[in-house]
Amino acid sequence: MSKEAVPVGEKEIIELALKRAAVALGSEPDGDMGVGFSEGVIQTEFGLFTSAWCAVVTPSGECGLGGGLNVQVPGPLMKKFKEDGLLESEIESFLQDSLQNPYESLVKRALLALQDQNRGGNTCRSRAGPTTGFSDAGSAPVR
Repeated sequence: MSKEAVPVGEKEIIELALKRAAVALGSEPDGDMGVGFSEGVIQTEFGLFTSAWCAVVTPSGECGLGGGLNVQVPGPLMKKFKEDGLLESEIESFLQDSLQNPYESLVKRALLALQDQNRGGNTCRSRAGPTTGFSDAGSAPVR
């Protein structure tokens, strides 16, 4: 679990997932793809919600993204977010406790997006390099 401050906003959350996927890919020279996860919060007109993203990147630079897991942040976590800030690991724990197999659906969505690209769909190029300054928590190489 990550001990980093929780990312705020979809852009920050997605960029962190992409960076983690790139780190994962770079850690396994013979890997076919790297997988990275990131959890954070998004502010909406209806309140503060969780958001989680999975990025899958290949050595040639293609990537697939899958996101979701939007659940309204409960009162105690909301209070901590406003007063002291949250750690990404606290959002991760909340999602794992609240939902059954939350990350499985994200991986499936990201792989589906990557598969779509291979059939001529939109391309999503990772701008994240293997050295990012972020920890590699939430990432895994795939062979």
